[in-house]
Formats: sequence, C-alpha cells, structure tokens
Amino acid sequence: MKKVFSLLYLIAGFVLFCQGQTVIINTGTPGTPAYNAGPIYRSSAASAYDASRYTYLYTAAELSAAGITSGSVISLVGWVKSNNTTTTGGGIFRIFMKNSSASSFSLATETWANLNAGTTMVYENLNQNISADVDPVYIDFPLTTSFVYTGGSLEISTEWDINQVSGSPTTGTFSWLWSTVVDRIYGTGQTSLANAGTLSSTTNSISTIDDRRPFIKIVYSGGTTGIDVGAQSLVTPAVSAGNCYTGSEIVTVKIRNYSTNPIDFSVNPVTVTTNVTGAITQSLAATVNTGTLAPAATLDVPMSGSLNMSATGTYTFNAAAVVSGDVNPGNNGMPSTDIIKAVLASGTASASPGSYCVTGGTPTLSTTGADGYGGLQWQQSTTSGTGFTNIPGGTTNPYTVGTAITQTMYYQLIASCNGSNVTSNEVSVTLNNPQVTGTTPGSACGPGPVSVTLAATGTGNTTFNWYDVASGGVPIGTGSPFNTPPISANTTYYVAATTGGGNSNVGLPTKLNGTSGAGTTNFGLVFDALATFTLNSVVVYPVAATAGVNSTVTIDVIDGANTIVHTATVNVVGNPTASATAQTVPLNFTIAPGTNYKIRPGSRGAGITGLLFEPSASAPPGGNYGYPFFVPGVLNINHSTLTAAPANTVRLDLYYYFYNWDISTGCESARTAVLATVAGNNTVALTSGAGTDAQTVTQGTLITNITYGTTGATGATVTGLPAGVTSNWVANVVTISGTPSASGVYPYTVTLTGGCGTVTAMGTITVNPAPAGCTFTSSFGSGAINLGGAVTTISSCSFAGEYSTVTGAVSGQTLRFTSSVATDWITVHSGTSNGPIIAFGQTPLTFANTFTGTVFPHWSSNAACGTQSTCRTTTVQCTSCVGPANDNCTGALPIACGGSVSGTTVGRYIRRST
Repeated sequence: MKKVFSLLYLIAGFVLFCQGQTVIINTGTPGTPAYNAGPIYRSSAASAYDASRYTYLYTAAELSAAGITSGSVISLVGWVKSNNTTTTGGGIFRIFMKNSSASSFSLATETWANLNAGTTMVYENLNQNISADVDPVYIDFPLTTSFVYTGGSLEISTEWDINQVSGSPTTGTFSWLWSTVVDRIYGTGQTSLANAGTLSSTTNSISTIDDRRPFIKIVYSGGTTGIDVGAQSLVTPAVSAGNCYTGSEIVTVKIRNYSTNPIDFSVNPVTVTTNVTGAITQSLAATVNTGTLAPAATLDVPMSGSLNMSATGTYTFNAAAVVSGDVNPGNNGMPSTDIIKAVLASGTASASPGSYCVTGGTPTLSTTGADGYGGLQWQQSTTSGTGFTNIPGGTTNPYTVGTAITQTMYYQLIASCNGSNVTSNEVSVTLNNPQVTGTTPGSACGPGPVSVTLAATGTGNTTFNWYDVASGGVPIGTGSPFNTPPISANTTYYVAATTGGGNSNVGLPTKLNGTSGAGTTNFGLVFDALATFTLNSVVVYPVAATAGVNSTVTIDVIDGANTIVHTATVNVVGNPTASATAQTVPLNFTIAPGTNYKIRPGSRGAGITGLLFEPSASAPPGGNYGYPFFVPGVLNINHSTLTAAPANTVRLDLYYYFYNWDISTGCESARTAVLATVAGNNTVALTSGAGTDAQTVTQGTLITNITYGTTGATGATVTGLPAGVTSNWVANVVTISGTPSASGVYPYTVTLTGGCGTVTAMGTITVNPAPAGCTFTSSFGSGAINLGGAVTTISSCSFAGEYSTVTGAVSGQTLRFTSSVATDWITVHSGTSNGPIIAFGQTPLTFANTFTGTVFPHWSSNAACGTQSTCRTTTVQCTSCVGPANDNCTGALPIACGGSVSGTTVGRYIRRST
C-alpha cells in the first residue's frame, strides 16, 4: 500500500481524501525524511537549538490541483514524521497564514518581520506536545481561527520555541517527510526566537533546506454556488486562560457563508441553535432574518438569554446554523467545543533566580497549577508572612519584577474569579550581601617559620574564605580564627565573607585517550548556568614540540551571541603529546545564569601547539563521553562543539580541552587585607645623654630626664625608682623624670612588656640628703601671691644672703619660687622669717604648700647657704591657681541708680554679700 501511495504522490502531487475536503500536498520529488526543513526543528534529543521558524509557499496551481478554490475555508493543517520521537514537555507552537501574490521565494534571505506582515495567526498552543505518530498518520493542528483562501498563492508559517523545557526537550530527532520544490521555503533553526529574525532559502543556519518543503495535510470546506451556511465556531464564552466564567455568560456563535454567492437573510432566514451539555444542560437559539452576508464572510450571532457557568466542570457546546434550501447541510454544525470552568486555584508559586549576590536583579515570578481564575495579581513584601502589597502591573504568569531588588523580598500570588480569591504559597528571593565588618591582625615571635593566628568578623550568618592573593586564586582556609601556613616574614592575607554554597568538581576528571587539538575560537564545551557560580579552575594538558616549554593559554567564556563575557590568560608548561601533564589553571569566572555558553581556548602563546582532547575515534559505545555532566540546579555541561556560536553544533562524541572543572556557589564579598607579622625580639637602648642612667642628685632636686628607645614592645614598666620620680612609655620611648623626695641609692630596672622576649635595662639614681636649709636676717623685697596664677616679681635685685616677704599663701596650693641665677638655692620659712621650713631646694623650687599666711623665701648661692652681693630677680607663682572664668555677670546683683553694694574683696574680685 505504501508503494501505491508513493506513486500517487509522485504522479498527482496530492492525494484527495474525504470527498475532496482533506488533501495532502507533496508536490515534487520525495526525499529521505530529515529534520532540516521543519515545520519543527529538532536535530537530536540534546540539541541546544530549541527554536525555529519556517515559511512555506503554495501556488495557486498547487492549491487548485488539490481542489482548494477561492472562498475555501481552511480549518486544519498537519505534517507527518517518519519516526516516533516525542517531546518531553510542552513547547510554544504557532501557525500563521496569508493570502499572497508571491510566485516564488527567490531571495537568499528574508526577515521574519516581512514574512509575517499581513498574516493571520490561525493556531497557537503555549503547551504544545508532539505525539509519537509516524507516517502515514499526520499530526493534526485544528486551527483556532479558520482561514479563508481568496485565490492566488498561500503562505503558511510555523514558529516553535521549547526553551521552557529544561534538559533534553525531545526524545530524539524529528524526521519529517518532504519533497523537492524550487524556491518555496524560508527557514532558520536557533537557540531562541530572539536569534531567529532572519530566515534563509538555503540553510536553517546549520544544514541544507534548499528547495525542501515538508508534506502538508489541509482540511477545507466551501466553494459552492447555492445556499450554504454553517456554524463555524464558538465565539463566546471564549476559552479563558484561567478557566473562570460567570453566572450569566453570553453565548455567541460565528456562522459563515460557504457559498460563492451572497445570502439575503430577509429572504433566507437562518436559525442558529446552541446545545450545552455537561456541567449544565441548556439550549439557546437565535434567528438572523435581516441583512446580508457576503461570500466566505462570517457573522457573530449572539444567542437569546444567557448561560449560568458558575458551577465547576466541563461545558460542551454544539451549535448548528439551519437555512431552508441549504445545498450542503453537512457543514451546518460547528466542531464540538469544550470549555472548562475549573476550581479556583493559585497554584504553586516560584521565583527564578531565587537569590542574588551583592547586587540585586529582577527575578521572574511564575506559578504552576493555577486554574479557575479570571485575574492574577502578584504581591510583594519585605517581611515574611505579612505586609504584602500589590505589584503594579504584576498580573501575568510568568511576571518579571520591574526594578532590581535591594533587599530580600517575599512574593505571593492572588488568583481571583468573580469576587473569590485564593492565595499561593510564599516564595522568597534572597539578596545575599555578606560583609567583613572587622579584622584582627596577628603576630608570632620569629625568626620563623611560624603560623600566625588571624581573625575576622562579618555580617549575619557568614563564614570566611582566606586567600593569599588580593584577587583570583582559591581559598587556602576557611572560618575564623584562621592559622596561616608557616611564614618567616610579615605577610598580607585576604579575607572575604561568604554565604551559602560550596565547592564541586564536574566534567571528565582526567584525560582518557587524549590527543592534541589545535582548534581555537569555535572549539570547546557548551554549557548552561542554571544559577550563579564561580568557575574557580579547570585542568588542561598543554602540548609542545619539546618538553618544558613555558608559555600561556588564553581561555574565554562566550555567550550565544559570540560575545566574550570572561577571559583569562594563564601560565602553562607544554610537553609532547605522549608526556603532556595535567595543569590546574585558575580562572575565577563568576558565571551568571544563562544558556548556550561556551568555554574555549581563545589563543595560545608561543610554543604551545595544542591542548589534549578526547577524539571521536575513542568515544565510548553509543558515541557519548558521558554528557550531560551536571551539578543539580547549578550547571549542565551539555556537549562539545567545533562550530561557531550560536550554532555550537552538538558533538557528544568529542570532549574538548577542559577537564575537572572546580566550581563554587554562594555569595562572596570583596576581600579585606589582614597582616600577619613575624616579630623579632624586643629591644631597649638608652637615648638620653651618656651617664644619665647613673646620676647623683640632692634630695629635692629635679633629676635630668632619662629616656630609653624601645622596639617590638607594647608597653614598659620601671621598678626601683625613688619617691617623687615616675616613668611613662609613649611612642616607643620610656621617660624617667621627677624630683626625688627621699635620699638613698636606687637601682632601677626597665622591663619591656608584650612583643617577643623578656628584655630589660638597668640604671641607678643616687639621692644625697638635702641640707637643713638656710636662715638669713637681712630682708629685701616683698610680694603677694596672685590667686589667678600669674607670676609675681618679688624683687629685681635680691642678694644671696637675704630673705623676702610673701603674703597670700594658702595651704593646698602648689607654689613655685625662682631666682634668675640658675645655681641659687631657696629655703622657705613659714609664719616668721625664722619659722618652720616648708620647702628647700634649687631654683626653680616647686612644692605643695602646707601653710596659710605669710611665707619667707631665703636666697642662697648654693645648698651650703652661700652669699653673693649681686642682683638676681626673684619671683613667686601659684601654679595650681586659676582665675575665675568670665561668667558674663551670671547672678549679678542689680543696683538701682544711686544705690550701693558691699562685700569682701578676694584678690581683684568682690565676693558679694548684699
């Protein structure tokens, strides 16, 4: 029987079925079934070419020979496969038709926009599955909109996109029956419809389609001359995407005049009856008895009354148009139409991607299983479980959020029908933004090698990766604290905060039967990134004519548009093929979600003749090296290729160049430098004058400051100092200063703290007892202590051997007496000129005063009460006295004109009493 059909195809160019209303057009010479010319392109199960567009031309002569004449109404088309390959999930399939004056498709290329201009979309299925039917059974596509052929040529176009199905969207190749006709096809196969803007008359971008047009089945009706009216289709209620209907639906039926003559309804009234069964049983009717209807024209006829579709279930519509004298009552009835009123459900909501790293993006929200709805509304909140508000414009499925998120967001979907609402599950999109908030450098005592402990703090639930380079490389440690590898010198390390994820290895782990390949640019591995990941490193086997050739290889990642999105030039060592060695090369590429990526060698440095790859001749049984290699939810390495993007023709029997991919997922912050110090022993050295660490002074005499410079220490203590002498450590300097108040020999020790090693320095301060003091009988000069702290001159010509009188001393003051002769000594008596001595020492003499009243400083040229009849200027100052601040007359007593005030004078001030 097949031979008979083939002979009919070849001779007649078509086969007529069902009394002339179903035809198969296969003009030309049949060829071997193939995937090239469509109507749906699938060259293999794992092909990355998930989209295609084709346009076919049928001339008036072909259509006439098939019995399709002007006025015929086309209601179905179909194509036939030679194998039982099926889809693994629903794709998007559309059919377009256009009456045309074209006689051929002779241009080399044509744009889809031009080919699609003026067409009618007669079929659309957003979840199209392709059945396993094989020749001679055609896969039928009943048109959702019937098409009226008006004479001339007919253009039929198809559009296919199955990117919505993950993994392999078909079980194999679609091999379609076709025949040779000249210049009646345009087509292209691509990874996505976005790349399918231009169609060729000779190639589908991969292989030949020149003059190959697939067999087509066409079902049509009409073309009579007598009265011929029929119900064509149900107009309302229309099939709702969400299967939501009301309790008062208007039923409208489209009728068509299938005759080549107009019909006058006033002469030939038409009665349209619609019977509804299933969820409800009801009959509705209407009569058209006015107006006319042109040949092949249609008229929408609303039924009288309405239909209650509030109950869930299936409503089956059957309608017929009846007119007296109808010459073809066989087409009076429209195809039975089922409309489902579904239970309201919001489905299961999801978001893709589910997270972003540092910089937010625009996630796509979708739901599966939503049904029975008349409207959808996505809502968002910054808080889980509460605070949800409508997203303006968020009424589609799927829906892409309009602006990039700036924090973790939560989403849910409201499905509604006739005032009822249901809410989906809540989904979140996480914005990971780990940060290093602080670091703790560390040190260890040398000389090394020693390990140094470093630490870090970060935001939220983060962990830490430690690196020995500011960028690139792989972590050398994780967590906090972190112990460095042994070092002998100060070394800077780098820490980054990270959240989520981990490390995985994927791809062939090592070479199998590697042979050298010189291909670059187009040669490589094609992969899809299902989520963001970092490609830390890969293993390559560089080849050179001689052993030990030091050179470079440039490795690129390109996208489907052949744009380089990542590149790195890495150092390698080449060896002959037989001794080529595995080399792990760092890449550190952050790969964003996307499809049809390719990793390739962009170029090779001098001396590197190739890289090892796995050849077709050594492929395992079945010709597949194990593709796809994958990390679930993150990465699919789909196949090798040796052709240019975006084609990246599938080769499962090759494995190009890049072994043992090391990838990591999660989110990582910028790196922060942390210093690990290898410390030497502390040092301390006298920096004041020679001998200052072994000085002798008289009790009550200020010592010469003693200083020591230090290194490495974090502090210093000094023990053994005489009373009145203190020490401090500032800016790596120890300073010993003060006035000894007790006599004796005081060996002291400087001990460094912190740093490395116990380091000390020693010295001695010898304090001789102070003499008893001096008492003179000759008086000259006087003064009063200034309570504001100013210096008061007692005399500009006091002699050594005299005393002066000073008033205003108050117990608790710190007093300072000076002589202009630096070697003078001063004895201070209290109450009378020969009263108790309250201070004795060399000028300047500063002491804590314990007496209130008048004091008497005695001036001598030395500690032994020497005299000298030469002038010296003498002064007194209260160094602890501070004058009152200007209080801007706070609390001032108002005085009326002519009034008076009295009080006590304090220095230059009046203490108010009235």
